Amino acid sequence: RIGSDDEPRMALIVRLARQLPKLLESICSRPRRVLRRERQLQSVDRIQEVDSGCVRWIARQPGRTLIEKAGGRRELLGVVRNEVVDTPENRLVNDFLIRAASASQRYLREHRQFQDRAKVRLVRKFYRLIQRLRQTSPIAGLPKISGRVQPNYVLQYDVRYRKIWDAWLLLVRQQQEQDQAWRWRHRIFLEQ
Repeated sequence: RIGSDDEPRMALIVRLARQLPKLLESICSRPRRVLRRERQLQSVDRIQEVDSGCVRWIARQPGRTLIEKAGGRRELLGVVRNEVVDTPENRLVNDFLIRAASASQRYLREHRQFQDRAKVRLVRKFYRLIQRLRQTSPIAGLPKISGRVQPNYVLQYDVRYRKIWDAWLLLVRQQQEQDQAWRWRHRIFLEQ
């Protein structure tokens, strides 16, 4: 049965569909969050922290005292700490979801005739999971990765994110190989 045409081939996406569903659900339901400091107008009595940018802004406001500078709305610029999920590692997870969805679709298209086989069912289930995560997870709304990706501390040493980093690298490498084969297709066909 090895190499026969009555069985779908073993592909990278099948391996990922076996290894990563629980991990992806875990990361997407509880992504890593960081505190980000942002300047916002706040009520005078709620301000807890100011930085040099806030002090410069306050100095430019008309008035002699802080109450006069706050104006009728009684608001001044202060530092607020907000919890956000927009981190490099979460952007990478989002990019992984996009790439894995694309690879799943490609695999399912190539193996349409094997709808009842275990590998195809597994990839179809993985694809549905990815689609659900891309709709419900806070990671799904993050901007795309731009430029060259360098692994940060979390991607290298956090157990959950490290596995996604390794899988992302495999998907990227596979895509690059396909792109390279497509660019050199005329030579490949000439050599046959």
